[in-house]
Amino acid sequence: RAGAFREDLYFRLRVVELWLPPLRDRPGDVPLLALHFLREISREYGKSVNDFTVDALQALVNYHWPANVRELRNAIEGAVALCRGDRISLRDLPPNVRGGQAGASGPGPISVLAPGDLTVDEAEKQLIIRALQEFKGNRTLAARKIGISRRTLIRKLHAYHLDERWPPSRSRQAGGSGSARLHPEGDQQSL
Repeated sequence: RAGAFREDLYFRLRVVELWLPPLRDRPGDVPLLALHFLREISREYGKSVNDFTVDALQALVNYHWPANVRELRNAIEGAVALCRGDRISLRDLPPNVRGGQAGASGPGPISVLAPGDLTVDEAEKQLIIRALQEFKGNRTLAARKIGISRRTLIRKLHAYHLDERWPPSRSRQAGGSGSARLHPEGDQQSL
């Protein structure tokens, strides 16, 4: 487009165009990516770091990530190098991430953590439960609040054995067309 690349070659290479929203718009993905990078980097370094403290995970979720996933991976690599135990703590993270700079256009803090010293999985499970409670079991609204897709929420409900506790809405179970939705206030309205 800037004239530095042959146009015919550009269009041959541009067969499929994928668009992913930036990490700052997908805060629900941060714990999953962070845990993936933690395990990968720990193996590379030959260390047994396998989790995050509550404060460290909260800081990772609240940070704006201007350089996207690459910056997240670099932050975790640095934290693994500095970590003295088996869990990444807040002090192991870079200062800019510890500060939780959400940025002007980024979302405000997201509380993903319950009190206490939880693992990533336990914190994520608590986040899902709180979102479902807030929206009276509405999976679509709960997923939107967390920042994940409805499909991902359903997979996590199954993984955490919460699908029986939070079954699909009655309109879909009863063979409804799905033309009713539950508003945050709990009122059901037809579309």
